[in-house]
Amino acid sequence: VHGLGAIASLLQEVAAGAARGKARARLDNLLGLVRRRGACAHPDGAARLIASAVEVFAKDFGEHARHGVCEACRRPGELPLPSSAGRGRTTTAVAS
Repeated sequence: VHGLGAIASLLQEVAAGAARGKARARLDNLLGLVRRRGACAHPDGAARLIASAVEVFAKDFGEHARHGVCEACRRPGELPLPSSAGRGRTTTAVAS
């Protein structure tokens, strides 16, 4: 409920322009709930990575959270990524 899945869902909402109000505060709260909670370092590492990325790209994060998808997100992606739809297929990552 308050773990990495919730963080991923919130980030997807922000990327899609569907985040509702105070996305950064909600993300910071979720990151705080995840830290030091796992038996391994995976949750801590994921939380640090996300916190760092959001700090470095704070302006972009805020713009997405407030205004939705940006012009860069409408362009074709540059990196092929495995598709969740099935093996052997690829999707293209969005370049921002």
